[in-house]
Formats: sequence, C-alpha cells, structure tokens
Amino acid sequence: MSRAGIIRAGVAATLLVYGVAASVWLTVNVGVVPSYGDTAGYLKHMQDLEVDAYRGFVYPVVLAAAAHVTGSRESLAQYRQRAAECGPACPQETPAALVAVQLLQLAASLLGLFYFVRVFVRDEPGRSRSRQRLLLLTLLFLDPLVAHFNLSILTDGLALSASLGFAAALTDAVVERRHPRLAPLVLVASTFVLVGLRPEKRYVVAATVVTAVAVWSWRATSDARRRSLVALGLVGATLVLALLAQSRLEAPSGRAPVLTTIVHQRIVYPHLEEIHPDLPHHWKARLSIEMAADYDEHIIRARKVVARVAAGDAELTRWFTEDTARIALRQKWPAILLDIVKDSVENFFATLSFYGRVGLWSIAGDAAFERMFVPDGSRWTVSRLSMHAPQLSRLYLCAAAGVLVVAACGCAAQIARSARHRPRPPERVRADRDCALRFVPVVSFAAFNAVAFAATADLVHVRYVLFAHVAFLAVLYASLPSLLRRAPQPPASEAGRR
Repeated sequence: MSRAGIIRAGVAATLLVYGVAASVWLTVNVGVVPSYGDTAGYLKHMQDLEVDAYRGFVYPVVLAAAAHVTGSRESLAQYRQRAAECGPACPQETPAALVAVQLLQLAASLLGLFYFVRVFVRDEPGRSRSRQRLLLLTLLFLDPLVAHFNLSILTDGLALSASLGFAAALTDAVVERRHPRLAPLVLVASTFVLVGLRPEKRYVVAATVVTAVAVWSWRATSDARRRSLVALGLVGATLVLALLAQSRLEAPSGRAPVLTTIVHQRIVYPHLEEIHPDLPHHWKARLSIEMAADYDEHIIRARKVVARVAAGDAELTRWFTEDTARIALRQKWPAILLDIVKDSVENFFATLSFYGRVGLWSIAGDAAFERMFVPDGSRWTVSRLSMHAPQLSRLYLCAAAGVLVVAACGCAAQIARSARHRPRPPERVRADRDCALRFVPVVSFAAFNAVAFAATADLVHVRYVLFAHVAFLAVLYASLPSLLRRAPQPPASEAGRR
C-alpha cells in the first residue's frame, strides 16, 4: 500500500471510531440530564415564567411548553423537589418534558448546523460539494461538546443553534443570496431567540451586525451595501422587541445587581487576599484573612463570602464592592488587563483551550493543574459529560481529539501546498476576498462573544463560547475530504512514458 493509501486508511479508521463512539454515546445518554446547578434555576423560572436580569425568558417558556405538551408538569415539580433535597445528581426518572427538550435541542442543532454548512460551503464550478457538506455536518453534530450541551437542560445548546442561524442568515441575506426569502426570517427568529436566551447576547448581536455592515459598506458591492442596511434594521427592530419582552417578564430576585457581580468576578477576584492588608479597618473587622483566601478559591465561594461580609445587606454589599474594586484596580490593574486579554484569546480559540487544558490536566494531575489554572471550566465540563458511561465518554473525547489532530494536519498540508503557488492569480485573490467577506459575521460574533465573557468574569468555560468552538472545527474539518480523496491518476500513455 502506498503512503497516500496508508494515510487515507488511517483517516477513515479515525473517523469510523469517532462516529461509532459518538453514536453509542448519544444513544445511551438521551434521557439522562447532566448535573448542572443552573438547571434547577430554569425549572424554577418555568413555574411562573418570571426571570431576573441574569436569565433570559425564552428557555423557561420552552420548558413550560414542553411540560404542557407532554403533560408532565407535576412530575417536573417532583423532579425539581427531589433534586433540591438530595442534589442534582440524585438518581431519579427523567420527566418526559426534559427528554422532549433534549430532542428539541438536538433537532435545532441539526437544523442550525445544516444551514450554517449550506451557506458557508460553496459548490465549486463543475463540482458539487454535497459530500463535503454532509461529512462536515455529521462531524460537527456528533462533536462531544455539542452533543453534551444539547442534552443538558441549559440555554447553551439552543444558544449555539441560534448563533449558527444568526451568522449564516446575516451572510445569506446580504452576501450569498442563496435563500433570499428564508434568510430574513431566520435572521429575525435567531436574533429574537438568542437575545431572549442569554441577556449578554444583546451586546454581541449588536456589535456583530454593526461590524458586518461597516465592513460590507466599505468592501462589498452597492447592492450588498443596501441589503446590509436592511439587515441592520431587521436586527435592530428584533432586538427592541426581545428587550421589551424581557422587561415584561423580569422580576426582582434578591440577587446582587449584575454590575456588582461583574465587578467581583472580573476585578476583585482572585485578588482579595493580596489586597486584604490595604482594606479599611471596618472591612478587616468583618473579613478575616482566611475568608479572603476562601474568596479567592473559586467564583462560587467568592459570592458566599461577600454575602457573609455584608450580611445580605444590599447597601453594605455596594460599599464593600466599591472599596475592594478601587484597591484591586489601583494595585492589580496590569494583571487584570493581561488576564482579560489572555481569557479573550482562549475564548476565541475555545477548541484549543479546552483540549489543551484537558490534556494538561490528564498529564499533570489535579494538584499541579490547579496551581496553573484557577478557576477552570474544562474539568467540570468533562466531569458532567462523563457522569453516565465514563469509559465510553473518555473514548468519545479521545476519538474527537484524534479527529481534531488529523484535521489540523490536513489543514497544515493544504496551507503548505497553497503557499508554494505564488504569486496567486487574480481570480484567486478575488475569490479569497469574497470568502473573507462571507465570514465577517462568524469572526465578529466569535470575537465579541469571547471578549464579552473575558471582560465580565475571570473564568474560561467552553460552554459560553460554543460558537467559536464549532466555527474553528468547521475550518479544520473542511480539509478532511482532501485526505480521503484519491489523487488523480495520470493517463496510461503518460504513465508509460514515465
């Protein structure tokens, strides 16, 4: 067997193991709800459809609709009560409504990925790329992080599907024009769902559409400029409607204001122990050095320490936040700024961050890893993903990492081949420019979303940047068909002369 044949066989075997592991994992995990603390919060909001400033209104509505359709509202209440009594990992039967939501999220993911791949993978002149689109769709749908969060009772799975639809519809409506009637509808629906699912997405969506319109107004054709302004108007109007709906359903929850939480998560944490000697005496009387060290252990603990210091008093919480933030900024602003940049880069390259952290964890162990990365969302994600069938889950993650390495090698080989063909012909330069214009919403959304989370919390967690993860995988996986394709054989007469 030739070297090319060995490479093709290795790639095919890797994809086969990945596909089988993913299919079996999905089969045994449908109906199993991963244990996340936020799940109980959404089940609570489902009861009265009232939310606070931290949560959007769409997911409680989805849960309530599923409970109504399946007739399982009572079993959902019992499920929530039992989870509150013995923990979210307490073994109990999953209500039909939650299984229905899992299936809905899987279907939405499939539709979002299909539209995303359809828009961004073009047919070449004289050659259809339908097989490449099918392979890409399958690999992305079976990705362990995509599959896991589609089975979680959290907003992240639906938010990913809406994000994919938003970016694809924006490009389709302005640049591609493949579905001139469908694209505006998807753009409006995905914007409304996305903003209604996660409150911070209002800023990401607004920044993305403004950036895309600015770039297209500068570089695109006059027709595309006009269509971009129409898209801007649609997204703006939809944003207003979603915000109005959110305001109608918001109610006081007793939690600290969002800005207070952001200040603690991004500025004070994890520096409270270091700045403790410089705190005013009245705060030192309430906050021991041991409590400050406990605050710096984890973001969740930080909130509990603040509640103890302020004794639940809103005014004391505000004063404590202002004083500690002012001292932390004065002493630690270079470290805070550098950490925001570092977290933004990790969030943008979410795939490399996740697998890199998990790899370091598996090699270095818990103690060494905690000294390098505190806090960290990667280990928590792996632990939730592996709760049911842990051995299969490890095989699944390893197979996904193997596909990622193979795809990276294929992508590097393609880049090396294209670098040898210099200078590029004019038509290739135009094609590359058109391709860059098509991907403006994708890059912008991933970048603004990465910065949004880095600027509001000292926590790198792949669940909040799944869109960047999927977009990165799509770029790498696009090289896989070239590794599976047989090289064209020379004609027999030419082979004979050689």
